[in-house]
Amino acid sequence: MGQNAGVQAMKRPLQQRFKRGWHVVLFIGCLLWWIGIGDVFSADETPSVASKKTDRHSALIIGDSLGLCGFGKRLDQRLRESVHFKKVHTYMACGTVPLSWLQMDGYRNARTVCGFWSIEGEGAAVKNLQDTYGMSKGYRPAAHAIPKMEELLSRLKPQVLVVQLGTNLHGIFSDNTTVVPERHGPTLKRYIAPFLERLAVPDGSLRKVYWVCPPKSGRMSQAVQDFIFATVKREAGKMATVIDSRELIKFPYAGMSADKEHFFGADMTKWADAVYETIQGDLDTAGLPKKLEASGVPGGPGVVFKEGVTPDLIRLKVRLASKSPVLDFNQLLPYQESAVIYRYEVLRVLEGKYSDAQVLVCHPAHIRLQAQALNRYSQGGVYEMHLMDLDSSRWSAIKTSDHTGRPELSRYIQLSDEKRFPTGIAGPGSSNEDESK
Repeated sequence: MGQNAGVQAMKRPLQQRFKRGWHVVLFIGCLLWWIGIGDVFSADETPSVASKKTDRHSALIIGDSLGLCGFGKRLDQRLRESVHFKKVHTYMACGTVPLSWLQMDGYRNARTVCGFWSIEGEGAAVKNLQDTYGMSKGYRPAAHAIPKMEELLSRLKPQVLVVQLGTNLHGIFSDNTTVVPERHGPTLKRYIAPFLERLAVPDGSLRKVYWVCPPKSGRMSQAVQDFIFATVKREAGKMATVIDSRELIKFPYAGMSADKEHFFGADMTKWADAVYETIQGDLDTAGLPKKLEASGVPGGPGVVFKEGVTPDLIRLKVRLASKSPVLDFNQLLPYQESAVIYRYEVLRVLEGKYSDAQVLVCHPAHIRLQAQALNRYSQGGVYEMHLMDLDSSRWSAIKTSDHTGRPELSRYIQLSDEKRFPTGIAGPGSSNEDESK
């Protein structure tokens, strides 16, 4: 009994000393862990979320005219503030489709004349080049070459790419309402698939793509917007996280333009912030994959407008049955080109094969903001036309007015009008002469 009491008496000072010193032991342990000694004991453990945040990446943002309205600048700012990124480069070019950003036939020399903005560098060395409408009263932007993804990926070596494109694919749906899947599906694929293919560079730096589809448009039907989103998502597959901006911001927007598509101010900031939160949340949760996944639908056309290759042609004798109205300037801006669709009755097939009783023909209505002469086409007038499929034309994604009421008919364009596609715009910019001079 006396012996046990002595043992207990000896333990009490040790216990008291341990209780008094536990915080010292804990502090030393945390300090050792912080300076790296703890790594010896956890070499095989999975990194925590906190450790992922210290792995900062390089990001590249590309965008179209919606990006120029404030989205690109705001998203650039938010990514620069994020713990996930150490470098951010941003390029926005008005009027661009995905192919505008590639070094491919018909697009190598593409330029934009309706607005350009680049934000490059870090810290005090940031270079901000803005050339857009509204910088001063009556100001019009100069022409700018559109940066090419091949060069950007090679030079900047980004791990994350944010693609804000899709608005200018609306022009494929000329009546703004009707979807003809067997025609519009392959056309959209020709614009999207080659772009995705160029991102999959062997041993490239890119590991994650976010494709930001447009917010709700007030001039396009929900069916058209649903079809574009579904096509991008299907083509991208696991290669990209496709963001449906219609779920991030409500229409109508504050500061909306007359075209019911472009907008400025607080709602633009709200949209950019919502996209940022989507990206930030994804990186917080999943981090970056080790490599870029393959796109969803392999294969498909690698070239849309190949130089030196003539599409199938037809020659028809036709009578003008109805005209679509020309877009006014408020509907046209910020773009500089537009077209109209006329409906003709087919009187005779002079060359090639054509079986319908009527045909739709696209006519350029504006080139570099200059109205084109359309008065030579009169109601009931008879004409001979040498035509090519509009879906194979460089005019196919230009903003178009179509009030013919016959969206199921294939659309064509005269070869003489195809050659008038001007150099110096975001579409295919090869060496065709601009007849609007």
